[in-house]
Amino acid sequence: MLRSSRMILKEAGSHAFPLLVSRMGFEKVDETATDSAEGGRSTATWKVDDNLRIIFTKDGLSDCEYVQIFGDEPESVGDTAEAISEIGTYGYDELLQAYRSADRIEEKSLHLIRVGVGAPPTADEEFCDCIIEALTSHQPKMREAGLWAASFYAMRRFFPFVQDIALTEIDEEIKETAELVAATYRQRGLE
Repeated sequence: MLRSSRMILKEAGSHAFPLLVSRMGFEKVDETATDSAEGGRSTATWKVDDNLRIIFTKDGLSDCEYVQIFGDEPESVGDTAEAISEIGTYGYDELLQAYRSADRIEEKSLHLIRVGVGAPPTADEEFCDCIIEALTSHQPKMREAGLWAASFYAMRRFFPFVQDIALTEIDEEIKETAELVAATYRQRGLE
């Protein structure tokens, strides 16, 4: 099964999304919500048939809404992604620019998490450098954001930095997050 990159919806896009998928013939078949210290997450699954579905996520951690398309046919996935992008999604370059131009640590960390959410299908050097820079930052908020970004886009290249935080971090909450991310990497064979 093929899947698209996660597409972060702009505000206008998040309002237009339910109307668009209904017009395209998708039907909502599932909805779940979780509550957590990071703000919680709700997901809704929309599908036309067993070969094409969209998962819509409202994520409290990244404070954004995003969709990901799953399907058996590249053309169907691509056409659906194109239709959704027309209602308003952030491009990868926009996400990187927002991260680079952020002045405050809180804003910068939020934008870094969004860079992880909306990562390109194939990671480039700038993407990797942003996350590694955060994982090695002296700012606890940036290390934590780096961990979350690395959890959305797991790469073997990030594991040594995640593992280092899991072993040496003094902030217990960040240490626990690093341990969870490291465990996920091990489960995927990315250590």
